[in-house]
Amino acid sequence: MSDLRSLAETAAWFQVSQPTLRRWIDAGCPVAEKGSNGVAYKLDIRAVHDWREGQRQAEDEAERARAERDAQLRLELLGNEALTVGADAAALSPKQRADALQAEVARTRLAQLRRELVPAEPLALLLSEALAALKTRLRQIPDVAAADLRLDQHQADRLTTLIDEALQDAADALERLAEDVPAS
Repeated sequence: MSDLRSLAETAAWFQVSQPTLRRWIDAGCPVAEKGSNGVAYKLDIRAVHDWREGQRQAEDEAERARAERDAQLRLELLGNEALTVGADAAALSPKQRADALQAEVARTRLAQLRRELVPAEPLALLLSEALAALKTRLRQIPDVAAADLRLDQHQADRLTTLIDEALQDAADALERLAEDVPAS
């Protein structure tokens, strides 16, 4: 049996009207034999099916791209408020929620590629090493200053106290910052 069908048969096969099928043809749907006065169109059902699948995939991709652009625009306009959907989440369909999640993943990957995001663990290790080196260096200052500036013991002790207080303030600030970061 041949896969070639008339315009009417093809429209019936895909459960669309003949005007819709003609719009498909105008949009690039493959035609095995073009019709004319008194000669019927012949369309290959498999080729039309493949073309339609390609169209659906292109439409889906365009919708994903639009959703990603919209999400990015929301993020640019609303900042962190755009990340919390709140009561609106219930109004989203499962497909919309999936699209929003895909858009968020795509934005995150793009931010990583742009080096706007870095993995937390390596960054935490680098910060820890840098702060440990800084702490060691700062704690050496009173001894060096005492020798170079001829500070007496009271002055060197006061300098040590000031440095220790500054280090404690920095540690407290980092601890508060770490408490505000969501757990992954």
